[in-house]
Amino acid sequence: GETLLITKQPDGHSAVYRVPRPLEARRTVTVERVADLDVGAADPSGNLVTDAAISADGRRVNVRTYTSALDYDLADGASLAGIWGQAARVVPLSDGPKGEGITYRADGSALMTTGESSPASLYATSRQC
Repeated sequence: GETLLITKQPDGHSAVYRVPRPLEARRTVTVERVADLDVGAADPSGNLVTDAAISADGRRVNVRTYTSALDYDLADGASLAGIWGQAARVVPLSDGPKGEGITYRADGSALMTTGESSPASLYATSRQC
């Protein structure tokens, strides 16, 4: 039920914000900064956040950069806001020089990604345990 926003910063230092609940139309809310994410330290070659995804089983989170996915574990019942202190596992992606989109395959066995190429292609990167 949580909603997080991750900024896209050119210097690789992204901020993570939590949107307060409940979400209601026409209600103004103030987001809460819950973490700082040094994407550049984890992935120096692709230090801009372009997308993020949560696995269907709710146990993993991936933050997408141009060249990699930063993989985080989410324990049962844990808050998304609390995972950012762990060291990310860096998963190299080979879907072009400017990767943009990411999601998990429904069975969780792969990351599905797309880049900025035209026409767009969909890539699958097997998840390593």
